[in-house]
Parts: sequence; C-alpha cells; structure tokens
Amino acid sequence: MMISGAFAGLGGVFSVLGVFHYQVVQAASAGYGFDGIAVALLGGNHPIGILLGAILFGGLTYGSAGMNFEADVPSEIVRIVIGSIIFFVASHGLIRTVIQPMFKKAQSARTERG
Repeated sequence: MMISGAFAGLGGVFSVLGVFHYQVVQAASAGYGFDGIAVALLGGNHPIGILLGAILFGGLTYGSAGMNFEADVPSEIVRIVIGSIIFFVASHGLIRTVIQPMFKKAQSARTERG
C-alpha cells in the first residue's frame, strides 16, 4: 500500500504542478477517484480486468474530444455511455444478491407444497 500510495502521490504532483512547474488552480476536482472506483468495479478487482476497464474508459474519454470536434456530438454522451456500463455491471451484483435468493425461496416453497 505504501508503494502504490507513493505512485499515486507522484501522479498527483504532476497533476497539481503541471508540466511547467506552475501550480494549477482548479474550480473542481478532475474526478479521477470516481473513475477509479468505476474501473475497479468494471474489472472485478482483478488486475487484468482493471487494465482492460481502464483502457476502455480511457479510450472513451479520449475519443469524446474527437467526437465533439469532428461530428459535433456533445462530449457528455460519453459520460452517459460510461454510466450505462457501470449500471449494467452493478446490476449483475444486484441480481445475484437480492433477486436470485428471492427466486430460490419461492421455488423451495413451491416444492414443499407439492
């Protein structure tokens, strides 16, 4: 954890100080933490899955600028697509933990009645 914290701190230094060694004043955070949580959810907390999820999110985010410039598509569409991906991945866990036990209880009640 200490090593990964050190790498995260170095990444934060580059983000805050910028390329020309001047401090950046931002009105709001860039939201990297929320994207990181979503990538970890999408990757299933497995290193290969997280790498593939990060490539997907990075490609979508990077491509949104080109879509906005070339096709005049709003870049917020990519956020909607990412939100939909997160929703459907999270719904798998919801089905597994909430709905599936309800069906098992109903099925066992039917078999007991005969």
